[in-house]
Amino acid sequence: SNSMGQGETLDLYAWDGASWAFVPSRRNGDRLVAMMGAWPKAIAVFQTAATVQVTSATLDIGQTLADSGSALNIVAVSGPVLQADGSLLGGLAGGVSTDQGYAVMPLARTPDDGGAALNAMLADSSARLLQIGGLVDLAGSGDYKGIVIDYRGLDPARAAAFNQFVSDVAGALRQKGKTLTVIVPTPVLDNGQYTLAGYDLRTLGAAADVIQIPLGD
Repeated sequence: SNSMGQGETLDLYAWDGASWAFVPSRRNGDRLVAMMGAWPKAIAVFQTAATVQVTSATLDIGQTLADSGSALNIVAVSGPVLQADGSLLGGLAGGVSTDQGYAVMPLARTPDDGGAALNAMLADSSARLLQIGGLVDLAGSGDYKGIVIDYRGLDPARAAAFNQFVSDVAGALRQKGKTLTVIVPTPVLDNGQYTLAGYDLRTLGAAADVIQIPLGD
């Protein structure tokens, strides 16, 4: 029952014996209604608490931090570009310091190749291992909070491989005390429904520390 009028801050979570997982639901009067394929070991209602507002900016090569605004919590510093063999090409943009009160995180991107480098890397186990190691090394190359990846052009047929890749990167980074943020494409409207073309938000969100969805490309 939502007698306190706080329904918008309530969510359902299911327990599978090992962890809690978010269950999509909708409000129907004073109830939360969900469709589930199987009954979990337990289900509970959680209420969100107030969170600290996070303001981030991306610093591209040739920019200065002044161009990106002030009062930031996180600065993503771009430069490295994924290659098909799993390596990273290019250095980080300059003009940012790690001792100014905001978290600094290197940002790795895919080239403008329609996803060719990303999907080639995902198809090659050696390239995946090289890429994971490269991201961990990049995170450890300075006083960085973690890594941001913005890998576009995923072939939906490679969705499972991308999910596993993100899980492996996140696990390797956590062993070093670092975080992983994954930027996914802006959802597009297709036949009345929004789609992310292979990017599985639920699975990626469970693996990464942060999922970032741009308001528009």
